[in-house]
Amino acid sequence: MTSRADGLGGLATLAGHRGLAMALAALVQLAVLREVSEGRFLLLLRGGETVEPLWYLHTTSKVTLLAALSLVLAAAIERRLSGPPLLPRAAFGAVLALHAALLAGMLVLLPALPVGYSEGLEAETALWRYAAVSGTFLAWQASALALVAP
Repeated sequence: MTSRADGLGGLATLAGHRGLAMALAALVQLAVLREVSEGRFLLLLRGGETVEPLWYLHTTSKVTLLAALSLVLAAAIERRLSGPPLLPRAAFGAVLALHAALLAGMLVLLPALPVGYSEGLEAETALWRYAAVSGTFLAWQASALALVAP
């Protein structure tokens, strides 16, 4: 006969495994996004004053990824993978669906960015696309953090 404490310990272990599975899935998604985005941000890297705010947004979206990873590790150490998950069970499906939609959005938006760099690219390219990609990436990170958090 199992006690209530044993049952709760089993739920904590399951939640810890779910977080690990989601972390691995997010890592695979990052690898896919990296491949799809290869060479598509050269305008921001080589551009001038016109694209400078977009460069900061793009850079911020990469730095926040490291901050999110640090938060997850700190939470895992603090909570020692015990206790109820931060994301309520009822919200998990909705956040997972949002996460999948954001990933799909990234996979649609990234190919809309030009590959490489050429003179006059700023005039030819709708710069809002870069902001849309970086904003979607930030939202994707937030949904991944909610899914991975212990």
